[in-house]
Amino acid sequence: MASTRPITMKDVALAAGVSEATVSRALRNSQNLKSETCKRIQALAQEMNYVPNPMVSALMGQIKAGYQSPTKIVLAFVSAWETRDAWAKTPDFKKYFEGAKKRAEDRGYEMEHFWLNEPKMTPNKFSKMLLTRNIQGILLCPQPAPRATLQLDWSQFSAVTLGYTLLYPDLPRITSNHHAAMELVLSNLKRLGYQRIGIALTAASDERTQHFWLGEYLVHSAGMSASGRVKPFVSSRFSEDRFHEWFKKEKPDAVIAVNKWPLEWIRKANLKVPEDIGFANLSSGHADMEISGIDQHSDQVGAAATDLLTAMLQRSERGIPPLPKLMLIPGAWREGKTTCQQPGVSNPHS
Repeated sequence: MASTRPITMKDVALAAGVSEATVSRALRNSQNLKSETCKRIQALAQEMNYVPNPMVSALMGQIKAGYQSPTKIVLAFVSAWETRDAWAKTPDFKKYFEGAKKRAEDRGYEMEHFWLNEPKMTPNKFSKMLLTRNIQGILLCPQPAPRATLQLDWSQFSAVTLGYTLLYPDLPRITSNHHAAMELVLSNLKRLGYQRIGIALTAASDERTQHFWLGEYLVHSAGMSASGRVKPFVSSRFSEDRFHEWFKKEKPDAVIAVNKWPLEWIRKANLKVPEDIGFANLSSGHADMEISGIDQHSDQVGAAATDLLTAMLQRSERGIPPLPKLMLIPGAWREGKTTCQQPGVSNPHS
């Protein structure tokens, strides 16, 4: 019967013809090793299905910090919405969690969801509860509203946040590259021959992304001729009536949005999509597969957040960093059935 024992660092070292210390440094992308050596050893470790032992990694970091080894390594995915599962109703946030949890399991950790607004819970009680369970790694779900603040005993934790909604503390954060996503949508709509491209956003969506979508759209508009410029529809009173007022005045031939409401309103007005007007969603990875737009790779955003968090834990990086890292994950254009090649415009890919 074949052995089912896990592959160890020693096994990788023997296969690579190097020492265990060299394998350890390669897996951490040590600057003391050549890039080619790191890549070769990392590829070999992956091929052998080597999974780091989080107990050992955490123990080494905790010895330096004076901590005792925990009984198991659990990472906390923390939400602060009005109800325990309200955050999961946003498909991108649910995919953040799924991607983060899977990557944690691949790394030999566990990830559990914790709700900050449990009955009678306080920030102090929450911090103590996590520490009692030997949980020192926190991944923060995007907050329900922009410019949010959270008061925990941050000095005790390694913490990473998703998105831009957390104002304080200023933590390392992972998010989609919204600026590049808008650039990608606009370039593809122009490739298809659309001339008057409009954008419809709620004010909350615009603020949650720190105006990166709108900013790139306005830069694009500044380079257009007067006949091609469309005034953006961004409003805190985002309604069907106000949308149609804007639509009749601006007469776009394509609309960019971040949800399907404008698409539904367009169809209710007896306009055919894409025959009469094109539509692109800035977050289409979870939506109807027929909708053109951007797949934000939200599961990969979550996975990257876990990678950063576990690296911080292993380096015993606790508290609010003086220079928090920002990592942007690019999206990809997905052409569905809500856009089409415009008459008289040749397709460069045909």
